[in-house]
Amino acid sequence: MSDALRASITAATTAAYRFHSDSNESNASSLDAHLGKLVELTSILDTSARLSIHDRQLCDLLRYCSMLLNGISTSAVTRSRLHLFLFNLAFHNISIRRYLAGENLQICGSVFECLKLSLREQLGPQNLIDVLRLLQVLTYERNVVLGIWTNDLISFLLSEVTCDDEPEWLPYCIAILCNLAARSKSACLRIRKSSSYKAFTHKLLKLLAHDSRTVVISSLVLVGFLEEKLRDMVTFLSSILFSEHSSNIPVCFQCLILGDHLMTRHIAVDLLKRLIINDCSDISSLPTITSTGKDLVSYSYFENTIQLVAGLFVQIDPRTEESFKVYDLFLSFCSMAQLRSATVQAVLRCSVHKERLTTPILAIYNTSNLSFDEAIEPEIPLKALRLLIYLLQELIENDGHVQDVLPTEHVLRLIENNTKTAIETVSNFVKFQCQRITEGLRLAETVSNDDETRTYLFEVVSAPLCSHIIESQMISNTVVTYVGQPAMQRSGSLPEWW
Repeated sequence: MSDALRASITAATTAAYRFHSDSNESNASSLDAHLGKLVELTSILDTSARLSIHDRQLCDLLRYCSMLLNGISTSAVTRSRLHLFLFNLAFHNISIRRYLAGENLQICGSVFECLKLSLREQLGPQNLIDVLRLLQVLTYERNVVLGIWTNDLISFLLSEVTCDDEPEWLPYCIAILCNLAARSKSACLRIRKSSSYKAFTHKLLKLLAHDSRTVVISSLVLVGFLEEKLRDMVTFLSSILFSEHSSNIPVCFQCLILGDHLMTRHIAVDLLKRLIINDCSDISSLPTITSTGKDLVSYSYFENTIQLVAGLFVQIDPRTEESFKVYDLFLSFCSMAQLRSATVQAVLRCSVHKERLTTPILAIYNTSNLSFDEAIEPEIPLKALRLLIYLLQELIENDGHVQDVLPTEHVLRLIENNTKTAIETVSNFVKFQCQRITEGLRLAETVSNDDETRTYLFEVVSAPLCSHIIESQMISNTVVTYVGQPAMQRSGSLPEWW
């Protein structure tokens, strides 16, 4: 956290405390000024994403935000700045979003009260949009705590979606309904029991041809969760449009590629995974391909579509949640034998991106080379590294060479950096540090099958290095020490990262 942001959070927390204790004009003015500064500082990913819910000062401020949202003395200006500040945090920082939406704060109810206030006091379309987009981001989380407010929110959203004059905030309304339906069977039941449900289903079918990709993909999700009759109708209409079986899939890919609105790509990836992959509840079982996805690689659009999606690795900031979702989708495809080869071959055949003069595989390499601090979210470089391993493995198994797609020295440097990762058992990153070494060794194993690279590889991953890794694991790994003791002599507990 930067010094400026830390100072701003401290000042805003103090101002919020004073205003909560005494809502005089001076305290209100001070709070507005500090919130305005916070909105400015947290508007970028690099600032917001680095904040931690373990920061006591920040948690205090968030609790005050929750209380002030519905405070009688809170002005429309203050409330508006609270909306913007909370949106910046919730959009850029997943852990804070979960904290806000979950059991700790349950802030969605307070935000909904702001929605009612915005309508009652006619605060204008921008204020309404600010509230709705905050609700959209918060309700995306699976841990969102629903309550009595949910029924009233659903009623409002259905009325907005079905009204004759389409509101400019329609994408937010349909996306929130999509989030609620995807996360709660009771929300689906509430929608189905609505007096406007019949009108809503008719409107939903029309919205599948809407200009907004968020509206289209959210409508598809709602169709999938609401009822079988509606799903069958949509599948029939799609087959006419695309002349390929089970053609809701290209619509999802199109929404993912274009991603024209808030969290469109998030929703598209989630729906694609549901349509194509059966996630097994049994931990020991591997995911399987669905009946919808079994013929996916045979469709004429598959290779070009995969290449367009892979182009997002070049276009999107690799540190964003959007990028994380795209990596997740590719890794899900690569985890399945039926999809792996065709997916990887499509990525390997990608041409140079016109605007950035780079290829998806080079962008993937660059992401895998990020330090945990640079990446902000430590899973991102690890996911990129795993995808890179799939790509190089397919390349080498088909008589290709590393240097065909990446400079050999780049890959060797990546292997060296990963295998020489220092393990700090007291660090919050210790789990990821161990995984980084493991993935580095897996990459080395993959590259060792390339005759042209093997000789240079032995200079990077030497026998002494492998011996050192094993030795350091045995000495520093508390799990080894713990299980090596007789049961009666064991004291304490295993670390959280185990």
